[in-house]
Amino acid sequence: TLLSPGHAVVESYVLVFRHQFPEGEKPPAPLGVPTVMGRYHDRLVQLDGAWKIKERRSTIDFASKG
Repeated sequence: TLLSPGHAVVESYVLVFRHQFPEGEKPPAPLGVPTVMGRYHDRLVQLDGAWKIKERRSTIDFASKG
């Protein structure tokens, strides 16, 4: 969301998948369930024509217990 010229906020979603390969197994890994689900809340500023992250907060919505 553009707040003003040169300032914006954005929320991004993140999913983390983890697979431990047994010895001798090679990629690709099977896609299981995510081990972590969450969000990034970023404040962006525009510097020299490029958007940069000024501040980042993260929220973990789910984390497996394994």
